[in-house]
Amino acid sequence: MECCRRCVDSWCERRELRCLSLLLPAYVSPLAHTDQLHGLLDVLKDVNGLCREKLKSDELNWLIEAHNTLEDISAEVWKPK
Repeated sequence: MECCRRCVDSWCERRELRCLSLLLPAYVSPLAHTDQLHGLLDVLKDVNGLCREKLKSDELNWLIEAHNTLEDISAEVWKPK
């Protein structure tokens, strides 16, 4: 996801290790299963809550964008047929 990559790039430049340590384990794994998708959603919530004071406004917007996109994907996966 582009918005997560932008966050990672920005945090690497600023050496925001806490934010990186939360996001990277879930972000680098492929989203092959719904459990991984939900895991990444949980991580995005954690970063938003635990690192909010360290986030720039554009980074917060990227996290929200990533979260909303993943929720949309999750809704499509679980949509009744």
